[in-house]
Amino acid sequence: MELRHLRYFLAVARSGSLGQAAQGLHIAQSGLSQRIRALERDLGVKLFERSPRGVTLTAAADALVPEIQRLLDQADRVTALAGELSRGVGPGLRLGYSRSAVGGTGARLVRSYREQFPAVRVNTSVAHTSLNLVRLRRRLIDVGFVRLPIDHADDLEVLMLGHDNVVLAVPAGHRLAGVERVDRHSLIDEPLVYFDRAKSPGLWSEILRQVYPEGPPVPVAVEPEEAYMLATVALGTGVTLVLESVAEILEVPGVVLRRFEDPQPSVGLGIAWLRDYAHPTVRDFVEVASMLVAADG
Repeated sequence: MELRHLRYFLAVARSGSLGQAAQGLHIAQSGLSQRIRALERDLGVKLFERSPRGVTLTAAADALVPEIQRLLDQADRVTALAGELSRGVGPGLRLGYSRSAVGGTGARLVRSYREQFPAVRVNTSVAHTSLNLVRLRRRLIDVGFVRLPIDHADDLEVLMLGHDNVVLAVPAGHRLAGVERVDRHSLIDEPLVYFDRAKSPGLWSEILRQVYPEGPPVPVAVEPEEAYMLATVALGTGVTLVLESVAEILEVPGVVLRRFEDPQPSVGLGIAWLRDYAHPTVRDFVEVASMLVAADG
């Protein structure tokens, strides 16, 4: 079985036509058809149902598509890494920051890793937890920062780094701006500005669960991220709940931050990586993270 035959298979699967796939691959349709049949013999399964209107995937082929895509992605990464090594370029670590963890523990961890492994290129991106999990599973990043808890993580390893306090953000001049600590029951009639649940379902639910023991209100405004949430609060639209570390970095004028009465609401921050991916750069990063957690007590 040759990798190029797998690429031919995916081209046909995506186009639904041997003719279109052959044209895109710049090979004869008869030659493509022969290679697909050879692949079927190698795999021992029929991949396509053929008809005058084109081809459709069999049930077996449909199940194989994601696995073949992962195999080809891995082959591409091996080729890219070999090219880098041949040019004298060191290994790299693809790291996905969480939008709510751009400072604090996350920044200390990355700085410590870079100090201990200066030859490793750290390529960073920033996304919400949900997107980082998607990128991990597609093997587009090696390690992702995530807000905890996360669901359906059987394929992942997760290391808890610590917790961040959740604070209330209110407009300057609001009745709660002058209190030292906020009583949760005082929020019952306050309009809530919040973020889209789809971007980080675990974080969304965990914050509301801790702040609204009797159930949260329906948000009056849903914003894409913390900066917009705080800007909306500054306009007097409502109050919002944000991580203290994030709010302090943003420092939006016209917004006052207040902590809650004990127990302080907080959410976990962790790093996640694929259980079946044991690249040395990932192991080293996890080891540095574990030492940082141990030092923090």
